Amino acid sequence: MALLRITIERRYKYSLYIVMFISVASTLVTIIVIITWCKPLSAQWKPALIPTNCGSPRVITGIAYFIGVCSIVTDWACAILPIFIFWNVQLRKSIRVSLVVVLSLGILCVEYHSKLLTQRS
Repeated sequence: MALLRITIERRYKYSLYIVMFISVASTLVTIIVIITWCKPLSAQWKPALIPTNCGSPRVITGIAYFIGVCSIVTDWACAILPIFIFWNVQLRKSIRVSLVVVLSLGILCVEYHSKLLTQRS
């Protein structure tokens, strides 16, 4: 959201809107799938007490991969977009480079979390 206030060019604004849409849509899809996975709904928190009719575990695995991929894509986009947004700003080059480096530190987090996920698999 903060980058959206700073951005002047339409292509970067649209890119940020797309990133926000992907993030919100993937989260909503994940929530809906998880909530509707078991019937009745109370079987989610009391599986031993109620005879349940839950979907295949493959559904949860698939939705986990889906939200994971969407999160990685949006994280990379949010880490890389500041480079393009601030590259043509009229600031001294040292300030501009510092700004891009600080705002792009998210790349390290994405890489670190990606390595954690591959080690667990």
